[in-house]
Amino acid sequence: MTADGQEALGIRVFDLVSVTDDVAEAYPDLVVKFLEVTDRAARCLKEHPDEARPIIAKASGMEPEASNEVLALFEFPTREERRSKDWLGGGVQAFTKEVADFFVQQGQMPEALDDYPAAFDASFYERAKE
Repeated sequence: MTADGQEALGIRVFDLVSVTDDVAEAYPDLVVKFLEVTDRAARCLKEHPDEARPIIAKASGMEPEASNEVLALFEFPTREERRSKDWLGGGVQAFTKEVADFFVQQGQMPEALDDYPAAFDASFYERAKE
């Protein structure tokens, strides 16, 4: 099922770049640089898929056809989309709260936080260059 199909059912699907507070505080420039490189790679895949797909297949150790099938299931939101209210501007935090509350109800975790804004720091994107 594609990410769009899952979202149509109310399932949010996303990957996160995560680091500990210690790493973020000690190496903020590295975190920003990683975001910039990641954004450039995603933009390259969107804008030049015929050039990017073979590189991705080779780096992943997959045959191009199989790699392309996996890539077709993903979306790569732009930097601005990731910073929007639907994502790091509140959507991810709200979804995380819903999931945490569900896990508490299911007995999978003892308690949820009251909210999750502090768990997602979009300030590194503020410093990232396009």
